[in-house]
Amino acid sequence: MDSAMTERLSRLRTERAAGLRRLEELAAEYDRTRETLLRICGAIQVLEELTAAKPAEPVAVTA
Repeated sequence: MDSAMTERLSRLRTERAAGLRRLEELAAEYDRTRETLLRICGAIQVLEELTAAKPAEPVAVTA
């Protein structure tokens, strides 16, 4: 029984280490995604402000 428990403990520690590594990877991915979204939102805001500041250009209609 001692051997089985030691083996199980070893496997659980390995699984825990893998889980912690994955959690760190996910946290880093979350940070990168958040930063990307902030840049996109900033670009959208700038473009919206620029398009709102300009008078609409007339559209040429050809017959």
